[in-house]
Amino acid sequence: MTTQEPIAAPDPVHQLLLERVSELEERVGNLQRLEDAVRRNALLFESLLAGSRDGITLTTADATVIRVVKSILGYAPLALAGTSFLNITHPDDQPAMRASYQRLIEQRAGVVQHQLRLMKPDGSHVWVEGTVTDMLDNPSVLAIVHNYRDISQLRGLDAVALESSLLVDSVPFTVFSKRVDGVVQTWNHRAEELFGYSSQEVLGHHVWFLLPEDEQVRESNACRAVLETMRPTRKLRMVHLHKGGGLVPVDVVLKPLMQNGALRAIAHLCYPLADASG
Repeated sequence: MTTQEPIAAPDPVHQLLLERVSELEERVGNLQRLEDAVRRNALLFESLLAGSRDGITLTTADATVIRVVKSILGYAPLALAGTSFLNITHPDDQPAMRASYQRLIEQRAGVVQHQLRLMKPDGSHVWVEGTVTDMLDNPSVLAIVHNYRDISQLRGLDAVALESSLLVDSVPFTVFSKRVDGVVQTWNHRAEELFGYSSQEVLGHHVWFLLPEDEQVRESNACRAVLETMRPTRKLRMVHLHKGGGLVPVDVVLKPLMQNGALRAIAHLCYPLADASG
């Protein structure tokens, strides 16, 4: 008869060590997965920033710059660190910027929109449109976030539209103007009388809705000539469409409208023929 050896009881210390090793392995795995996720998110964030046209700057609650995350003005990431964001805000727009911070901090507005001028390193100013967002309570940010984009060109186009509007309303003949992309932006009362359309019906539409298909090609070629030479065209005899369905033959001159040496709009000067009919 054989005697069985008694089964030794598990060593509690050894068992505890095994459990701790298992926990540590799980933690290491979780940390590795977290690091991988952070790395992927960082790469995604960098790629989004690279493709973004917005400037991004972080400040404290008192407008002290922490860093420039994405620059559209030409500043290095830490070039403004420790200075007030108001230092690069145009003096005339500083009250509006202070009011934005007041709404964020005191009134807990969350997000404030603005249009104002910011200074570039060379001392010139550009118009920007953007938002100021309170992310002080976000543990990943802990800052006021400025997002802004350059709208100087749009402001310039608005100025040209205003000047063009004053021009077309003051001349004693039919004239309207369009942006470089062909969208009508001004339309005087004589154009209303000649073509039958009110300004409300025309503004914001492409000029081709006034032209038969074969005339659209001629108009496009004339615009190309203006873009290449920056000079008015000679008189072109063209047929336009009347709102009532008829045809309106006119002599047309396309004239470039310039601002600061750049083409901003094209005016159509229309001279009705003696036999024109609506």
